[in-house]
Amino acid sequence: MILAKDIMTTKPVTIRPEASIVEASKLMLRRGVGSLLVVNKQKVIGILTEKDIISKVVSKNKDPKKVKVKDVMTTELITVGPELDLFEIAKIMNSREVRRLPVCDGDKLLGLVTEKDILKFAPSLIYILTEKMKLRGPKNLSSKSREYRYTGACEICGNFSENLREKRGMLICEFCSESV
Repeated sequence: MILAKDIMTTKPVTIRPEASIVEASKLMLRRGVGSLLVVNKQKVIGILTEKDIISKVVSKNKDPKKVKVKDVMTTELITVGPELDLFEIAKIMNSREVRRLPVCDGDKLLGLVTEKDILKFAPSLIYILTEKMKLRGPKNLSSKSREYRYTGACEICGNFSENLREKRGMLICEFCSESV
């Protein structure tokens, strides 16, 4: 199982809440990141993203030299623990519509998991999802043929299908079914 602690960036880029948006933007460019964790007294109090800068400063014609990070950062942080598995992290990102999750142990910042970190492990995640789908078992019973239909990945072509059929001990899609 792949856990948050296995894929997180262990030294995320941080900034003080009193820093200006110009300072934050320069730091993002210099470090090649799309977000900064805002830290005050070694505690994460927010996150500043490129979207925050565009939507709350640039689009409102505010002076980025005068606007402070604390004025535009997102303060409602969604954090995860180091032992949370990759599948659950992906579900949280999807359901909460976020691309970055700080990894914390209590108030202590351990790292940051981003969509890019998950994409590095995408093949493993796809395999895990496929196996979990297979474990769900029969989806429905076809009244015509009295055979079970499954949801998952075809064991021949690997494509996802909601209409897999068991044939010769394998779960295969309707297209591969014709060739077997």
